[in-house]
Amino acid sequence: EVNPAFCELTGYSRDELLAMGPADLAAADQQPADVATQFDEFVQAGIESGTFLLQHKDGRVVETEYRTVSNIQPGVHLSVLRDVTTRNRMLRALALAENEFRELAEKAADIVAKLHVDTDGLMQIDYINPAASTILGYPREHFYHDPDLLLTLFHGRSEDLEDALDLLPTPAEPTRLATVRLQRADGRLAWLEVHSTLVDPTTTPVTVQLVARDVTARSEMMEALEQALTDQLEAAEQLRTLNAMTDSFLQNVSHELRTPLTSILGFAQLLANPRYGLSPEDTQDFHRRILTNAQRLQRLLDDLLDVNRFTRGHLEPTRMSTDLTVLIESTVDALQLGDHPVELDLEPITMSLDAPWVERIVTNLLRNVVQHTGPETHIWIRTRATDEGAELTIDDDGPGIPDADRQRIIEPFQQGPAASSSAQPGTGVGLSLVSSFAQAHGGTLTISERPTGGARFTVTLANANTNNDATSAGPVPRPSVTVNG
Repeated sequence: EVNPAFCELTGYSRDELLAMGPADLAAADQQPADVATQFDEFVQAGIESGTFLLQHKDGRVVETEYRTVSNIQPGVHLSVLRDVTTRNRMLRALALAENEFRELAEKAADIVAKLHVDTDGLMQIDYINPAASTILGYPREHFYHDPDLLLTLFHGRSEDLEDALDLLPTPAEPTRLATVRLQRADGRLAWLEVHSTLVDPTTTPVTVQLVARDVTARSEMMEALEQALTDQLEAAEQLRTLNAMTDSFLQNVSHELRTPLTSILGFAQLLANPRYGLSPEDTQDFHRRILTNAQRLQRLLDDLLDVNRFTRGHLEPTRMSTDLTVLIESTVDALQLGDHPVELDLEPITMSLDAPWVERIVTNLLRNVVQHTGPETHIWIRTRATDEGAELTIDDDGPGIPDADRQRIIEPFQQGPAASSSAQPGTGVGLSLVSSFAQAHGGTLTISERPTGGARFTVTLANANTNNDATSAGPVPRPSVTVNG
């Protein structure tokens, strides 16, 4: 007996099939004698399963899988056949595709891998090509023995493998593209562009095909281009700032030069013309004014030349043992500080330093205070011995300096916002020179706020040979001295 499905499978009618034997249905490459022998063996075995190439009535071959039970009744045998022609064709095509895939993958320059990931995130690498060893530097076998190695490299930290799994595709996102930075076995860094695809989202575990391309050269070139662009933008900004500084500097320097030059020329012309009949007192006053303005010009030129020398690194301090207290007192006495009261609180300190430079430090700081504060602004000058040398502090009770400007105005040719409105705006190099002189002595210049209002300038001077006169008995208080400039 046969059922209708068997008739459809073979192409014969029921009556035709009932007149046929197994050998009549065997495909041409199956010998009838072999089929008969197989049938006899099956009857003896009782149960058998296998494959059978069946000759369809139209001549084509149908691949079947069968399972047969003999003697379900005496002399009656039951066979169940399934058409597996399409399935086997697909399996052969898959095998061929797999062979072609591996043949191509073995020769590929990119990393090619197939892996399975179960619902718990456990990964098993089914295949990885030789390029993985070439690019990553690890033997191919390491990836099979340690499936987490690949994700660890991609993510960078083995303790965060759950985060690394985010690099893999999901049914909701079956294809992913990511760029990762990793460390090769030899320690060198590499950039990989990782393209991963979910082969079949319905299976468990899921199968992922992964292709990773080494884009290190491209990434490094892009980084170099980005850095070059950043450098160009910074250079353009610096050039713009420099141009603005140059304009401001030239304007201020021209003013600083023109004012004393005009005075010198004016008084010199008066002295040179006998018709004015100047009195001895006027003549002496004009000579004094010419000298004062010439000294002002000299200071300006010295400042500009020193800035240039420090920029080129051509200046070194000429140290000698100096009484810092006497130096500061004489400097303050020599300055014209107008109606700014000055209070001195100086510890007796003798140290090895460049006296003219330290004098310039005190001079520039005091002139900066006078230039940027109003009349009768008080000034306090204090020195203290330190383990490294000495600390000089100059305070005032003026308007102070905004925090945002304190570091900026130490740079050459930079001035505070109030400088432009000053009658004598200056050149913007005074504080820069103070900082350079301090650094040449192994110290620093810092600008802060005076606790009770105003500005505080602190200069440290380092000297391994500092000699504090009160080392053995502690600091000896020096009487405070008030000096009106």
